[in-house]
Amino acid sequence: MGLAFGVFTRNYMTAAKAYQSLREEQTALIPDIVARGESSRVEFKSSVRWDMQENRINRGLEKVIAKTIAGFFNADGGYLVIGVDDDGQALGLDKDLSTLRKPDLDSFERTLNDIVTKMLGGDLCPYIHTVFGNMDGKDVAMVIIRPAPRATYMTDNNAAVFYVRSGNSTRQLDVKEALTYASKRW
Repeated sequence: MGLAFGVFTRNYMTAAKAYQSLREEQTALIPDIVARGESSRVEFKSSVRWDMQENRINRGLEKVIAKTIAGFFNADGGYLVIGVDDDGQALGLDKDLSTLRKPDLDSFERTLNDIVTKMLGGDLCPYIHTVFGNMDGKDVAMVIIRPAPRATYMTDNNAAVFYVRSGNSTRQLDVKEALTYASKRW
């Protein structure tokens, strides 16, 4: 029994170190990804819930996050960097964090997973991974999105909407386009 526990503990510690190393590697990529600008694989968003123009909470922005993630799921995956404006200037996550019951990065990550679960499907949460970095003294989040194993539809007002990443934007496909795309992609 003791030997089995020892082997398990050693394997767990080795995996934990490897995971920590990978997380640090991914975090170090954030400034380089931002410096290259938006593209077919990179999108910047100022916030998840905080409307920068109106200086208030706007839950409608969660749909914009879901739409972007759906577009990446349906294409080749990509990086969604949150807390950065369209020009790549760090804005930080402070305003978004202030909207959470527990204003910390763990709650922020949980909020992103909740958005995916509610609007795209909980089975897709394993296909996103969130890391946090610091740019210009401000916390930013990078959501690493892998391509989904199935067509991803966003639920919006009881309607299923299909989005795909096209160039440096996310575009809605009509039913015919979505069916054609999905039959080739999956």
